Amino acid sequence: MEFSIGQISETLGFIRSQAGSSVHVKMDGISITYVCIYVDDLILTGGDEDKSKEMKTKLGKESKIPDLGELTYFLGIEVIRGKKWT
Repeated sequence: MEFSIGQISETLGFIRSQAGSSVHVKMDGISITYVCIYVDDLILTGGDEDKSKEMKTKLGKESKIPDLGELTYFLGIEVIRGKKWT
């Protein structure tokens, strides 16, 4: 990685969550985006797909992080997407 955890907060407008130092949150109006960091992996998620895509683009410009697509497993836990909330 070419950036530090602190730079995520400063450069991209995230704040560190009280839940733990590896979870960063960005609130933009009614939209919330999360970046979860585990060793050298990042999970980017949120309720607004456009905001998540925008953040993914910004992270790509700041570093050489490859986009591995949709999350299917994390720490041995299978991740299954549910229906979108309407």
